[in-house]
Amino acid sequence: MLDGRPEAVVRRELRELASAHLIVGAPGERWGMHDLLRLYAGEQASRTLDPHEPRQAVDRLLEHYLNRARAANTTLTALTGQAPVAEFADRASALAWFDAERLSLVAAVSAGEQTGRYQPAAHLAAYLNHYLDWRRHLDDRLTVDSIALACMREVGDRHGEGMALNNLGAALRQVRRFEEAIVAYEQATAICREVGDRRGEGMALNKPRRRVAAGAAF
Repeated sequence: MLDGRPEAVVRRELRELASAHLIVGAPGERWGMHDLLRLYAGEQASRTLDPHEPRQAVDRLLEHYLNRARAANTTLTALTGQAPVAEFADRASALAWFDAERLSLVAAVSAGEQTGRYQPAAHLAAYLNHYLDWRRHLDDRLTVDSIALACMREVGDRHGEGMALNNLGAALRQVRRFEEAIVAYEQATAICREVGDRRGEGMALNKPRRRVAAGAAF
């Protein structure tokens, strides 16, 4: 859970808050609150919480999204006949989860970069690529792939930078920014050759001729 306590305890407290009309939702569904209550809760948290607690909460949130997005992506990209992962029964359930969480997932990638969690942010972006292609959320894909590239450059991960450039090239091509896509692919090719990544090099050289690119994983 986000606050690090047992799930049963948190669910009980959520039901109590719902009974007091401070949040809306139902067990098994998403919970939410009025914008003014959210602002008030944030102000109270900044005054009363230990400074380390919000950072730990963000770490837990990113870990949760990474694990779930990885499982959902694995389900979406599974070959026919492959057994589904435990979290998702089929592609429809994986897509439904992505649909419900899309805005939060894109925001989590951005928050990861802004708070210095560069590796989790880049990995989460990679797990979103196939879904964002599937649903044609191309602006979102361009956003997360740009962030992933910045993150890989920030930590000096040359292999990750090559993969991020491959993904960004695909996103740029899909929104018809062809000159920028070519630059990204050329940079990806050079980096993949530098680090000896023959698969990544082949992807960079081949993607401009493919109609759809699902994205490279780090």
